[in-house]
Amino acid sequence: MDLEFAKRIVADSAFESNLDYMDEKADIMASKKGMSEEQKMRRAVTDFKRTQEALEKCKFCYHDNRPPQACLVSLATTCYLALPQVHELTPGHCMIVPLQHVSSMLECDDDVWTEVRCLMKMFHAQNKGCIFMETVVNVRSQRHTAIEVIPIPYGIYEDAPAYFKEGIMGSDEEWSQHKKLIDTSTKGFRHSMVKHLPYFHVWFGLDKGYGHVIENAQRFPYWFGKEVIAGMMDIGPELWRKPRYHRFEDNNQRRLEFMKDWRQWDWTAAFVIESGTKKRSKSGTYIVTGASRGLGLEFVKQIVANGNRVFACARNPDNAPGLAKLVDNQKVFAVKMDADDEASIKTAAEEINAKAPEGVDVLINNAGMLSAMGSTFETWMICSRR
Repeated sequence: MDLEFAKRIVADSAFESNLDYMDEKADIMASKKGMSEEQKMRRAVTDFKRTQEALEKCKFCYHDNRPPQACLVSLATTCYLALPQVHELTPGHCMIVPLQHVSSMLECDDDVWTEVRCLMKMFHAQNKGCIFMETVVNVRSQRHTAIEVIPIPYGIYEDAPAYFKEGIMGSDEEWSQHKKLIDTSTKGFRHSMVKHLPYFHVWFGLDKGYGHVIENAQRFPYWFGKEVIAGMMDIGPELWRKPRYHRFEDNNQRRLEFMKDWRQWDWTAAFVIESGTKKRSKSGTYIVTGASRGLGLEFVKQIVANGNRVFACARNPDNAPGLAKLVDNQKVFAVKMDADDEASIKTAAEEINAKAPEGVDVLINNAGMLSAMGSTFETWMICSRR
């Protein structure tokens, strides 16, 4: 369905989604107001400028191998999990963000929903329900979309559909061209909503949800979903209308706190992501960051057990007893590297390249290291678990 056809549907208040109606109105639906070449050119230039501006200012996109400004937790092939830049509405509040700059989740593929399932499992284990929301107020603004994930106690969660139904029915225009409430439980989200129209959608599970086509952005605030949840839980407006921003320097601590619960459900545990400017066969030589303890040390042990060489990067490798026991001149090379110091990373990369001219595979067990270490080598991988 293209944009012009979507506009025809919007303008037709009596539109019916069946073949008989569309066959009867085929000529009207197919009609298209002509545009002069000058108008087409102006529109193309305007759209291009709008796209470039949206990409340059986007806080969710990677820019020249620099990570997004969002507090990134885990990274997959098509999306990543991040914490909101503003104060959370409830504990565990996070976001699912597609890597590609898209204006709605209708443009995304099935891989994104793998993370949704993992998040639901995590919050279920904590005896919490989980509400997933997406708000696309203006499609033409090309704002990078995201699904907000807000966990709430099960006792309140059971009443959430009723609260959102009431909120949606009382929102936007009093008289609308579309159904106020679209139940996406039967056909599913992607078969119920229209890609080129602004909308709000809330999921109460993988199969149950409500959608709403936004007809007047001025009467439908961006914080609508948060306001409904705040009403359910008696949360003050300071956390949903204009919440305060977190300090950037607090992101590491916030990430660590969230990972305590998230780690066992991390959807990247099932695979390794391979990317870079040049793919090649495995060389049998690996780099492991954060190799002195935890998952990093586990990676080192596993790689050595499989007969491969390892460059084990750590801030103080000489003071890491677990790593020291593994280091020898044949299989494990200890490299001093401070992940927070660009000069230290560059020095480590030069040392590794000198000792492994045939190339290496980089295992990064911390998604935050992607921009620092991954861009230094031709081939890199991200691994959250063995």
